Amino acid sequence: MKHRAYIPIVRQAAREDLDALVALENEAFQHDVISRRSFRRYLTSGSSRLLVAELPGQTVAGYILVHLPASRRGARIYSVAVAAFARGHGIGLHLLRAADDVAREAHRTEVTLEVRASDERTRGLYEFVGYREDRALPSYYEDGADGVRMVKHLGGQTSLHATPGRVPVVVVDERERSQDLETWGRVLSTAEYLALGVASPGRIVINLSSSYEHMARGYYVSLLAEARAERCFPGADNLLDINWKRIHRRALTELEPLLSGMDSLPDTALVFFGKVYSDGMRLEPLSVMGSSLFDRFRCPILKVTFRQRAHTLLDIEALGLHRLSSDERKLFAGALSRFLKSRDPLPAPMPRAAASIAMLVNPDEAVPPSDEKALQAFERAALDMGARITRIDRGDLHRLAQFDALFIRETTRLDHHTYRFARKAREEHIPVYDTPEAILKCTNKVYLFEMLRARGIPTPPTFVFDRRRLSELARTLTYPAVLKVPDSAFSLGVHLVASGDELRDRSRPLFRESDLLLVQSFVETRFDWRIGILDGKPLFACQYFMAEGHWQIMDHSGGEGAVRFGDSRTVTLSDTPSHVLHVARAATRSMGRGLFGVDVKETPTGALVIEVNDNPNIDAGVEDAVLGDALYTRVLRSLVGQGPDSGFSAHF
Repeated sequence: MKHRAYIPIVRQAAREDLDALVALENEAFQHDVISRRSFRRYLTSGSSRLLVAELPGQTVAGYILVHLPASRRGARIYSVAVAAFARGHGIGLHLLRAADDVAREAHRTEVTLEVRASDERTRGLYEFVGYREDRALPSYYEDGADGVRMVKHLGGQTSLHATPGRVPVVVVDERERSQDLETWGRVLSTAEYLALGVASPGRIVINLSSSYEHMARGYYVSLLAEARAERCFPGADNLLDINWKRIHRRALTELEPLLSGMDSLPDTALVFFGKVYSDGMRLEPLSVMGSSLFDRFRCPILKVTFRQRAHTLLDIEALGLHRLSSDERKLFAGALSRFLKSRDPLPAPMPRAAASIAMLVNPDEAVPPSDEKALQAFERAALDMGARITRIDRGDLHRLAQFDALFIRETTRLDHHTYRFARKAREEHIPVYDTPEAILKCTNKVYLFEMLRARGIPTPPTFVFDRRRLSELARTLTYPAVLKVPDSAFSLGVHLVASGDELRDRSRPLFRESDLLLVQSFVETRFDWRIGILDGKPLFACQYFMAEGHWQIMDHSGGEGAVRFGDSRTVTLSDTPSHVLHVARAATRSMGRGLFGVDVKETPTGALVIEVNDNPNIDAGVEDAVLGDALYTRVLRSLVGQGPDSGFSAHF
């Protein structure tokens, strides 16, 4: 059996791979063979990563098993094997590079492995990728053969910055029906893409899923692509625009002047990566309109409906690949090829100074991010700066352009008016906290975990799963564990489960809200650290203690909206453990400029990041207990661009 020289997809192994793994193991080794039971255990082990290299046709061509012992600074490659039919095609190189990524993600500085002293060919491969002999291992193997330990020092490199030459990925619902697209990229199903265990930063991802609805699988493809530092079309923020009818109406109005010179219009047209087609023909006169549509929505396939007599746009709809006819599909394949050969970066909007600040609040919110005294402190700080704050609510979106900055002090969510306010501010080039990027990155826990993992930030053992993995995970998980709805906030939608039965019972109704859920190992501590980060630097440090008799800092179990809080204690940054501050800063490094709150747990093995909050609490007498009024001033100066490190000055 032979394969073309495809670049394999290296992904996390799944239960469905067990037969292939056992067969590959028995083919490759005569001694020290890993059993099926051991492979099954490695699938969910928190201290090991089992990765497989997959070729088209769901053929497992190799695997690599990486151990990450908690007590050591290094990672160890326990076993690696490539199927006989796939040897000589570079599969081993891809697996070894993936192992480097795994080690870096776990903050390991070196990788070790053992190889038979007599196997000069394999030793040569390891030397080629940077391994050097460390020491001899006499009679190391079960059959008495000598071994050699080899080591590779990773240094400070990170794979996130080495992105050239990545093969594009095209994500579809059913890979078997889309092999015609293999010429231009590696085709994966949505399930396969979501299961990938290793990021490929900088890689182009074309998301052709049938549904882009919020929290559907297609939505998660774009969300996780961004978390993995991959360039996805459409991006997760674009999907929210696609599903927001108000942006549709605005786009229709803005684009209609581009139709004025047309003698006639078709009833409908298809837009492939900004190129407009109708009845199998390219419509060059509509090229500016097509480019403008793609610039706004970044969607590979759009359907545009015209009102011919009035020369106006009636509707814009995002389509999945399954909606195209065979002839339309051929046109799309050509457009895909041209797009992948010539890609342009997206322009970045420029902020401007602010004198009048809109503060978005919800007076009826049960647990707002700032209490009334803190809101008043922000208002006083603005006056001291020569600016002013005006409180607005969800009905004031149309007024936003009147202001020079937006400060959101209401709990943020993606499918929510808070995100629409942030996007509107960005469109108007108005400085905003929280930025739409911060809301996107922080409010979905699946995205957040993937982003933290891809950047090597330590977290509790975490598993993202769908309905198919529920039974397997329920059997193999260590309890108690914490089950989370991806877009939960303020401890809501978070459940402590004590058994597999409870995990199944809790998960089933939650799957009606989201195609993916997240479960984390429970880490019991007396308090959580909350580190406030402003523009990449620590602002405050608080200890949030667990509510009395409860496992969280907030207890919602009383019913009727009642909430009980644990105690809190604010400490100076100099009295805060340096390793806690370090992981908090590292967790926000890719978030951009802004205000964040990082929840950290101290454990005997080090600090673990639990969450990053884009809209952290700032309450009078708590977070401001050390800095006082200076905290409010520093936040507002950062928002309007007056920070001492900004290189910007403004006069009010």
